[in-house]
Amino acid sequence: MHLGKSKSKNSVSLYVLKSTCEYGFHSTKIVEKLRTVDELSRKLNGEDPIEWAKKYIAELNKKKKKNRKKYPQPIPQRREYPEMIIAHSMAVISFSIL
Repeated sequence: MHLGKSKSKNSVSLYVLKSTCEYGFHSTKIVEKLRTVDELSRKLNGEDPIEWAKKYIAELNKKKKKNRKKYPQPIPQRREYPEMIIAHSMAVISFSIL
């Protein structure tokens, strides 16, 4: 997740955004609206709203990473079919003849 800013004529709004990939297309989804910079600066008593938002998103990322389940990754089995073995041995034989 990362910080997104939307600038308008009167204010700058802050959002928590998540990158997604659906059907081969990359996009971003809004997870949470954090309010405008003016509202946050009043609420935070002078603390920089953008720095606060970055810290907040870092905490969200840590929580998400901590809650993620780790499954053992299966090792893909390579199958060798008789046709592959014959083709490989023929290539080795023809290479050794040269």
